[in-house]
Amino acid sequence: MKSSQVLRLAKVLGPLAIMASAVSQEYGSGINYVAIDSLSAYPNVGNLVPLAMFITGLILIPKVYMFQRYSRVENSSGGEYAWMSRSVSPMIGFIVQFIWWIGVTAAMGFIAYTIGDTLASALVLMGISSGSWFATLYGHIVIGIIAIWTVFLLHYSGVKNYGMFVIVLFGVIILSAVINIYFGLTTSAATFSSLLSSNVFHGNTPSSIIPGFTLGGFLGTVTLFIFAYGGLSGAPMLGGESKNAKKNMPRGIIYAWLTAIILFTSVAYAIFHVAHANLIIGIINSKHSYYATVPGIIGLVTPRIVGIFISIIITIILAKTLAPGMMVSSRTMFAFSEDKIFPQGIKHTNRYKAPDVAILITAVLASLFLIDTSVIGITVIVLRSISILIVIAVLGIGVIKIKLKKEKKDWENVVSGTAMIIAAIAGIIVAAIMIPSVIYTPGVSIYLQPTFQLFVSAIAGYLIFIVARKAYDADLDSYIRSKLLEE
Repeated sequence: MKSSQVLRLAKVLGPLAIMASAVSQEYGSGINYVAIDSLSAYPNVGNLVPLAMFITGLILIPKVYMFQRYSRVENSSGGEYAWMSRSVSPMIGFIVQFIWWIGVTAAMGFIAYTIGDTLASALVLMGISSGSWFATLYGHIVIGIIAIWTVFLLHYSGVKNYGMFVIVLFGVIILSAVINIYFGLTTSAATFSSLLSSNVFHGNTPSSIIPGFTLGGFLGTVTLFIFAYGGLSGAPMLGGESKNAKKNMPRGIIYAWLTAIILFTSVAYAIFHVAHANLIIGIINSKHSYYATVPGIIGLVTPRIVGIFISIIITIILAKTLAPGMMVSSRTMFAFSEDKIFPQGIKHTNRYKAPDVAILITAVLASLFLIDTSVIGITVIVLRSISILIVIAVLGIGVIKIKLKKEKKDWENVVSGTAMIIAAIAGIIVAAIMIPSVIYTPGVSIYLQPTFQLFVSAIAGYLIFIVARKAYDADLDSYIRSKLLEE
């Protein structure tokens, strides 16, 4: 007997849409903004940023392997939440995924915020000096709100339109990456420094001395960049809307990871080839910090018309990152509702078979997080990265727990082979090494500390689950364990 989820959601997406969705969520603020701005937090990494981006992709191999293996047997809108709650425990699975959900939803606010900087850079390059307004407080909020609610309308119209949208934008991503790589590798650092001095600062070029390299700073940068690869965590959320998911989902996940690591490393290398870290740090610390982005840097070294074109494309790319973010956030809420943890009304779908209530709530929350980022400056990039690492570790624990069971279900045999055990142990080790490097930020207020954000999110998730458990008229844990959401 099929569950209500299969009847509610449209199973129409293939492996290309799955890959495009993951890459679209990844290739946005992570490479165009965070990769460069990481030097504000970890300046001692310097020109090793491209290496850090490449290593980040490599340490995600255990995650990629576990994801593609799990997706061969269990696919739903719950993605890794369904895997964790069935392999470890319903409560732990929910709390971990709830923390992840907070991170990905709040990240939408941050992404919407960054649109203002790239749009300001584009308009200034076009000769519209007043365009710098979009890099102000109100400019960030206005353009961010417009972007969020435009994406809301896209999702409301159905997942088929979403699939077509991300496939088209995947082509735009490739075009943008190729242009950035070409101009980044064919332009000398001396040329960039000269153009920066003459066109932006009209005099001495700002430059900072890079502090001595530290392993802690490098690990912190790698952990921060896990945010950039966050789209891989969102791909399984399309399991409930993918045709032939057991075949297409594993393919989509692997293709997305390969594409991301190639694009991210290549673009990062090209950018730091043309703009050395000491100059980037100087830009970040200046009043022209909006130039410390990929379009800001490339726009200075290309012909004016090309720079304008690149800036516009990257602004669109950043804005489109909101689309997969809204998808994974709303589908997570849908899965929580399916498991009777969130209110049942959240799994309502409209005539386009889109979870409209969950999408609406996501848009509202993203708007609030945008205002929070703009006014207070609270971001959850580090929490987002930590939550991804926790998911990897808990999935690994789930694999080991299944392996130790004497009697296994058919799907449990598939996800507890030798290769999965190796991936599980590797994932746990990676999380244990990386999380401590960013769990505490010196000199930052308590409410900005990743530790505090993690603690508050975990307590909130725990209380929600306890309330749901008491409200259910039977054994909620047994109900969740007894079913695979895809069946």
